[in-house]
Amino acid sequence: MTDAPLSFRRARPDDVTDIVRMLADDPLGAQRERHETPLSETYMRAFRAIDADTNNELIVACRNDKAIGVLQLTFIPYLTYQGEDPEVGKYNGGQKILFFAASIGALALLLSGIVLWFPLSFGQGLREVSWLLHDVTFILFTASIIGHIYLGTASEPGTFSAMTRGAVSKRWARFHHPRWYREVTGEESRRR
Repeated sequence: MTDAPLSFRRARPDDVTDIVRMLADDPLGAQRERHETPLSETYMRAFRAIDADTNNELIVACRNDKAIGVLQLTFIPYLTYQGEDPEVGKYNGGQKILFFAASIGALALLLSGIVLWFPLSFGQGLREVSWLLHDVTFILFTASIIGHIYLGTASEPGTFSAMTRGAVSKRWARFHHPRWYREVTGEESRRR
């Protein structure tokens, strides 16, 4: 006896009972699903919501038109990257965070360095904390410099030439810093 061929199709309301049965026939699902007769209306509401959502597809694998497998595909909007936030000005969030982190780090290095240069002027506890703070801050600075070099060269094409020439192309500015582009040129930013 040969098994009937497997086919795939969008789930229909009459598949919901079989889908819940499959979900409940699993160690994890057995703890949270309620496969009972009559089936709870909450499952039908959930099915209608998924079916109406254009970012969701509920697919069933069928044999002899009976659902024997289920797959839910959810399309997450951020996977369809179309450019950065249209309100990004001259400096993006990462650049601002790096600026403040570098400023705080420089202050931490300065203050801990003063304690390390004049150890007899400070107590033992402060000296020990200063050594730790100085070392950790240095390590974080080194990591941020490496990350900054990567972001300024390999990660974002066009960024390194902007640093060496002091200018960016209109296309680059419009894509990476749309609000700043609009402010400088007076033009409207277009999505790529």
